[in-house]
Amino acid sequence: SAKQQYLGGQVEPGSLLPVQYNEILRRRAAVDGERRLMFAVLEDAVECYLKHMNGQSRRRRLLFCEVQNWMNAKHRVGLFSYETLCEALGIDAKTLRAALESRLRRRHSRMLFSVAAADDGMVLAIPAV
Repeated sequence: SAKQQYLGGQVEPGSLLPVQYNEILRRRAAVDGERRLMFAVLEDAVECYLKHMNGQSRRRRLLFCEVQNWMNAKHRVGLFSYETLCEALGIDAKTLRAALESRLRRRHSRMLFSVAAADDGMVLAIPAV
């Protein structure tokens, strides 16, 4: 049964009191809720990184830097540090960080050339300095 699978087959049918079963379900719901919260925090950070990585306004650049610093922090501080969240969710923190940094590099390499239009309609690509 699903109950036995969740309990790892350690409990014989009929040996679990209703109050014990309800406590297990309550704990499971709490753990599921904690995992959903952890995932939501990580998901929000990734979305913020991608949304603001080319921010033009001061506010957007600050949001990006905040997320980038959080992801690159050397020390785990608190339950919601980047490394702790990734570990708890079974996500390879280095791989996720590398994927985001790769996307940032690709985006910046496309921005190395700015386009200037001449009076006659010709377009000139000028390397950014």
